[in-house]
Amino acid sequence: MVFIFREHWAEISEALSRLTLGQGLLALAVGLSYPLLEGVSSWLIVRSRLPHFPLRQGIDNAWMGTFGNVVGLGAGSVPFQTWYLHRRGLDVGPGVGLMTLQYVFHKQAVLLSAPVLLLAARPWMAAHSDGVLRYLPGVDEFGVVRPEYYVPYMLSHDSSSTADCSIQRHTDRETFAGLLDENRVGISLIFYMENAMEYREKRMNKENLDVDHVNLMGLSSGGKILLPIKKTAKQVQMAKVALKERVDLIEAAKNGDEDAMETLTVDDIDMYSQITRRVQKEDIYSIVDSSFMPCGIECDQYAVIGDILSVEKKINSFTKEEVYDLKLECNDVIFHVGVNGKDLIGVPEPGRRFKGKIWMMGTVKFTEKFKSEHKPTLDEML
Repeated sequence: MVFIFREHWAEISEALSRLTLGQGLLALAVGLSYPLLEGVSSWLIVRSRLPHFPLRQGIDNAWMGTFGNVVGLGAGSVPFQTWYLHRRGLDVGPGVGLMTLQYVFHKQAVLLSAPVLLLAARPWMAAHSDGVLRYLPGVDEFGVVRPEYYVPYMLSHDSSSTADCSIQRHTDRETFAGLLDENRVGISLIFYMENAMEYREKRMNKENLDVDHVNLMGLSSGGKILLPIKKTAKQVQMAKVALKERVDLIEAAKNGDEDAMETLTVDDIDMYSQITRRVQKEDIYSIVDSSFMPCGIECDQYAVIGDILSVEKKINSFTKEEVYDLKLECNDVIFHVGVNGKDLIGVPEPGRRFKGKIWMMGTVKFTEKFKSEHKPTLDEML
């Protein structure tokens, strides 16, 4: 009690000072009624073995149990009461049995009556407690449990990446971030991990934590719909081949290939020169087909431009607002984006493009490894 309320002694003293003399005496009388009732209970139980056991000694026995709890740190009630009854002529065996029975009856009565009384008196406590309920951890002044923090989320069942993934815990709270070494994007892709509880359980149970793939999804506070860039089938195929070659070069450069580093540097210079010439006469969004760039201070926020593959309307279960679930392809990475219809400029349709800032989230799918291999039976072998 002292540890829990150590920072609120001034408030407690002020509240106690508001009590009148009558209210103080009433509180004292209610406190004294507990050992008196327990004494009556002890008197009735002991009379089954000692018919001439008086009520005054029953009350003394109750006070002896209180004294035993104080000096025995909560474990001396039954031994002290048994010793008292033994001095009054009751053997140790029956004394221990009767006092244990009384203890069991007492706890059952508390278990049955306390929830009923708390539920019945909750409105009165909320109205007259003057905020005392807020001292309980995670409970507000009305007795309602309030979470410390929560985050919005959206689920995706489409695999986005099979690249190497590492998981790190955030410093300020029990949440986790994932880092994908994704060469198609050209950067280390960081996302907020949605299935953190599953990861914690696997780690505590020392289960397999190898990552099979990651389903990515993003939440956007607003965005625009862009018209697509007209391309022929040959141009689309050439773009995929060029992306594949660039991914191979990035992988080789990470492994220390100097020729790959030089090729990537030359390609970047050529691309910069080409964009500089074209941007003078063309719109930037007709030059940049898709992009995936870090945005802002947070490491898991990105500015993206991607092709819309499918559109699905959903309803937010809390706000009842209409939300678009857009399936995007950006730099050959497929992921979902959720955006409120009121914050979206334009009409999303497959084939068009989405431009906006997103908070990248992801669900990590772990590799399932069986603890024991299946051994075929003789019938299966035959």
